[in-house]
Amino acid sequence: MSTFLTDPPSATAAEGDLAALVARMERAVAAMETLTTPVSQVTPALAVAADAADEFVRRASERGVHVDARLHDAAHLLERLTAPGTTRALNALLDRLPQLEQLLSLADQAPGVVALGVDAADEVMRELQAKGVDVERGVLNGATAALRFGAHIGPAQVDAIEGVLTSGVLDPNVVQLIGSMGSSLATAASSRPEPVGPLGALGALRNPDVKQALGLLLTFAAEFGRHLNAGTRGRDRS
Repeated sequence: MSTFLTDPPSATAAEGDLAALVARMERAVAAMETLTTPVSQVTPALAVAADAADEFVRRASERGVHVDARLHDAAHLLERLTAPGTTRALNALLDRLPQLEQLLSLADQAPGVVALGVDAADEVMRELQAKGVDVERGVLNGATAALRFGAHIGPAQVDAIEGVLTSGVLDPNVVQLIGSMGSSLATAASSRPEPVGPLGALGALRNPDVKQALGLLLTFAAEFGRHLNAGTRGRDRS
């Protein structure tokens, strides 16, 4: 400082320093203008975007769509979707997408399967009608019989039916035998057989068919007696 006072710079040096300072200021101003130019360009773009958004909201409101309410609902939905329980459920669902695709494939095929079933039912009904069977009347009578049966059946009857089902009476061999017995009874009733005495009975034993029937009856008697004795012994022990 003392040097500057005792030996001030010349006028030429001062002018050079001033010119350098002015040049620096001009460069700084130019740099600031470079920075402010993009900002001045962005402002109109933002204004245009805001006008477009306002126009969209206005048109939506004219259609009865409340954008603010929709945004609120969307935010609420996003909150629920990002909840831990929801994400776990969605992950489990995504893991089962192959099974869901198979179910959808079956659902697509369901109309064809139903159509085939309907066609098969129609074919059965046509065959029954061709045989003289009134299908509609049969269905109605069957439903009526089922209702009457259900109205009169109780726990005891249910137990009795269960006993019949497990007794072997419905075994195919037994059913066939009962059918043969019914057919034989019908034939015998319509033939009006002559009375037979002891000698005639002994003579009938020479008939192979009589022998076969008698053998069946004796086998049945032995088996039936065995069951009767087993039941009697059971009651005695109790």
